[in-house]
Amino acid sequence: MVRYRHALLASVLLALPAPVVSQQPYNDWAKAYAAAEDLVGTWTRDQVANVSVYGGTAPGHVPFTAKDGPMGVNGGRGVSGWIAAQTLAASWDPELVEKQYGAMAREFRSKGYSMQLGPVTGPMGRSALGGRNFESFGSDPYLGGKLFGTAVRGIQNQSVIACGKHFIANEQETNRTTVGWGQDTDGTDRSSSNLDDRTFHELYIWPWVDGVVNGLGSVMCVMNRVNGTGGCENDYTLNQVLKKEVGFKGIVIPDATAPINRTAALAHGLDWNSGLDASAITALMDSGAVPEEVMRQHAIRIVATQLNHNLPQEQYPDPATVVNRNVREAESAPLTRAAAGQSIVLLKNTDQTLPLKNVTSISVFGLDAAQGVTGPAMVPNVFDYQGDTYAGHLASGGGSGATPMPYLVDPLTALTERAASGRGFEVRHIASDNYTVLPTGGPNIGGGPPDSVSGYASDSQYCMVFLNALAKEGVDRLALADETEDRLVNDVARYCANTIVVMNNAGIRLVEAWIEHPNVTAVLNAGALGQESGHAITDVLFGDVNPSGKLVYTIAKRVEDYNGEICPCCDCDYTEGLYTDYRHFDQAGIEPRFEFGYGLSYTNFTFGSLAISKKPSDNEPLAAYASGPTVDGGPAALFDELVTLTATVTNTGPVAGAAVAQLYLEFPESAKSPVQQLRGFRKVLLEPGQTQTVAFELQRRDVSIWDTVAQKWKVEAGTYTARLGGSSRDVAAEVEFELSTTGV
Repeated sequence: MVRYRHALLASVLLALPAPVVSQQPYNDWAKAYAAAEDLVGTWTRDQVANVSVYGGTAPGHVPFTAKDGPMGVNGGRGVSGWIAAQTLAASWDPELVEKQYGAMAREFRSKGYSMQLGPVTGPMGRSALGGRNFESFGSDPYLGGKLFGTAVRGIQNQSVIACGKHFIANEQETNRTTVGWGQDTDGTDRSSSNLDDRTFHELYIWPWVDGVVNGLGSVMCVMNRVNGTGGCENDYTLNQVLKKEVGFKGIVIPDATAPINRTAALAHGLDWNSGLDASAITALMDSGAVPEEVMRQHAIRIVATQLNHNLPQEQYPDPATVVNRNVREAESAPLTRAAAGQSIVLLKNTDQTLPLKNVTSISVFGLDAAQGVTGPAMVPNVFDYQGDTYAGHLASGGGSGATPMPYLVDPLTALTERAASGRGFEVRHIASDNYTVLPTGGPNIGGGPPDSVSGYASDSQYCMVFLNALAKEGVDRLALADETEDRLVNDVARYCANTIVVMNNAGIRLVEAWIEHPNVTAVLNAGALGQESGHAITDVLFGDVNPSGKLVYTIAKRVEDYNGEICPCCDCDYTEGLYTDYRHFDQAGIEPRFEFGYGLSYTNFTFGSLAISKKPSDNEPLAAYASGPTVDGGPAALFDELVTLTATVTNTGPVAGAAVAQLYLEFPESAKSPVQQLRGFRKVLLEPGQTQTVAFELQRRDVSIWDTVAQKWKVEAGTYTARLGGSSRDVAAEVEFELSTTGV
């Protein structure tokens, strides 16, 4: 079988002109399209049809090889266990994101895959209960877009096509599809995401623009419907917006079971793998149901995308021959450990409990502290609800977006390693969420503490309680906290004056049941940290890493404080519009427990005043609407830099640390926009006493709203207020500037 595959490959490549092969990847869409048009122009109708079929070949064309998932080679052996995107996003570090996804893509390439089904920018976190929020880069379109675009660049720089998921408005698992594999229905039993045009553009399309700007090669259309029409046969979303308005040049491929009406899908923007075979597609061309020119355009897109981003396909190994090959690089462990450490958010640190100093004894509590009965990877499951928590250390979410874990360092193991080093310290543990609190037997004849939560806790210098929150594909979450875990925290804190809580959560985890307990002196929001999870956590606990993570969502006081509910079958009206996450909390005047962008450090930072170093002249009003030819991302003028603001950041504390300077923008009242929106961030590493100037360049896009009447991006004339600080509610400086416009 393998010999046949390579013989076929060689024969097909003979038909491909040598210059075409040698130039790959082109990294130039215009040249790639010109070559693709020349090649496809030589094909018959049957050959054109065959190229749009999974695994289909044609003279001079060998199909790409695609593989899930967004967190690594799904189910792969000899690959790395990467950090979940939502967790990595808390680093607010594009360079770190690019490194992880570049290294990840090299593993895909070494395993024979020329397309990675990832990264993810949908769901956007409309609902805090969304089952797959952990797969994407947080709940803000600006931050998510910058990191999504960076991930795309990291992948495609390794000659692997990035396939962005899931386009578009895929915000819940409930009734995303109720179709069995390979079946077909009229789609009315699938959830329809019903949203207005402005919300569609300013929230949900926004991060996809960043992907396209960075050369995104592929987009995966969704199982759910969008405004009543199936996501893979939606002419408006796929053709009118994605391909024409945004200028996407790559290919659209379907999520599993996504095409409802396969003919409509091919006619309305789906380029590849409709589920129909080549003879059926040729028959559609014969009947005129799908015009031949449409199918030729699909073929051109497929070929051009491969020419632009891939090496010649024969330079990727046959996946079947490398299943057991270890392709992890030597840098995998240190990279994941360092990235995980930078992604941990310090939520509370009373009286500088952390970093730990002069440790003599630690007691560890909770199932999350140690590995589960089976592991290290979760059992793959994309259908069933498996609980609000995971019975072991959680380092990944579940489903097709799960991390392929080759090994897992849990916190108890990492603490034990430290305890065994030098003179060390004593570590005791109760790896249970529901252990007896008070001793039931007589005194411990060995002289140690009674075998109970109270016994261990009262006899320890420090206590650590490890909690988790599970989320996965196929189902949405039922709760944002767990009573058993919360009770454990309070039981430990009742007897231990220094109780440290560490949360490994695939999504938002509420803390209200214990956050104000005086003996809960430190809290880490650690997320899903991948293979080096335990090491990264202990690096922060002991001060080897100064935490610099910032929340990429809002932690509320009550679940009722969130909007964006999970909708039952089958119409889901996005009545909240633009007001999701912190936008909602700001607009509704709700005080969060921890706001978007929040995170503490072991040092302190101050921000200087904001200064405007560049803005359009008041004597030369801007054109109100973005114009120019459509480039990657939209009208060319949309990416003109209009305003530059600068400020200083100073480390006023005792140790080196990284500050994340965040810029929020308030639009003129006439724009009817949210109270403020993130429009810039800079992460800077500073030594004690060091000052650095940061600059924020605002593009026309950043100061525009979507005009639903004109169907264009518009700059609203008036006063804009820029705010600088360490979170969405920590304002250290602000400045106003005026933008004047002409009517066109």
